[in-house]
Amino acid sequence: MKKILNIFSAFALLMIMTQGNANAGAPLTGTKTIPGTYATVAAAITDLNANGVGTGGVIFNIAPGHTEIVPSGGLIINITTDQPTSGNPVVFQRGSAGANPIIQTDVSGSGTITGTALGGTGDAILWLVGTDYITFNNINFVEQYTGGTQSLKMEYGILMVRASSTDGCRNVTINGCTIQQQQSNIYSSCISTANRDAAGVTTNPTTTDGRHESISVQGCTLNNSFNG
Repeated sequence: MKKILNIFSAFALLMIMTQGNANAGAPLTGTKTIPGTYATVAAAITDLNANGVGTGGVIFNIAPGHTEIVPSGGLIINITTDQPTSGNPVVFQRGSAGANPIIQTDVSGSGTITGTALGGTGDAILWLVGTDYITFNNINFVEQYTGGTQSLKMEYGILMVRASSTDGCRNVTINGCTIQQQQSNIYSSCISTANRDAAGVTTNPTTTDGRHESISVQGCTLNNSFNG
């Protein structure tokens, strides 16, 4: 009986350790649902960053009308293993007909971080750190904070930075999305690329792979930013 209990305890511990991580240790493939496979987009990105992408790539279907507050500092896609390729792409998209899912900041501004991102010069709702072959279809990114405290404002809707001088963002597609900023923030832009890394250090490309290129933005609505 003791042996059976020990086996059961080990199995229960394994289940607890893997709960919330639908593909613990395995590259992600196939179609995932949010909510469903993952409760939130943030949880899906955590798994994607940790495990990378497998054969044929991965599609995240987000339920129409799904609304989510970004965590502190925004959503950060920084895939360090099994990175996307042309044959193994990543797609985040509205899963079916209906209202676009909304990824937004907290109305109080508590979703931002002060003095760390981009060397203290800005934060983003969504960061892409040297991310390749990724698509966003029919998802809205909204800055809700309308107060006057600069440090609580999100400067970017979507921001692309380098992972290193040899790893820029390439083959990024943004289709049918609305990015809503607050024009009172004189640093605000809806979609930007930066000659920096995620820590804010100026990072010039030293190879072709280090360049930001093949960025496609189509059918999007860019609202109320101070800068183009």
